[in-house]
Amino acid sequence: MEIAVKAALLASVAAVGALLIKKSNPEMALLMAFAVVVCVFSASLRLFGTIADAIDAAEKMSGMSPAVFAPVIKCVGIGVTAKICGDLCRDASQSGIASAVELIGSAAAVYAALPLVSALMSMIGGMI
Repeated sequence: MEIAVKAALLASVAAVGALLIKKSNPEMALLMAFAVVVCVFSASLRLFGTIADAIDAAEKMSGMSPAVFAPVIKCVGIGVTAKICGDLCRDASQSGIASAVELIGSAAAVYAALPLVSALMSMIGGMI
């Protein structure tokens, strides 16, 4: 909880600073936004370890194979990465690049989910 509050405070202060800097030096404002994204991501790395432990525990408790859980986690990671990168591109007034990043992110998420879809189809085929 406290890490989310710290991240929100850092982001709010950086957003106000970026607004003030953007008028005179838009490149520095973009660089500041990128630096804040890196800082917040770095601070959240320890949360990812706890999340990974919870996913491993759920996988073991359910008895399902890692082939089910891995695509879901990959899709979430791809979605978050594409969203952050797309927003940074929009902040740089590059909406075309942002759309391209989000499109490739969507395609990569579908590609990462193909093993899960394949396993689901064979499970359905076994029921019929």
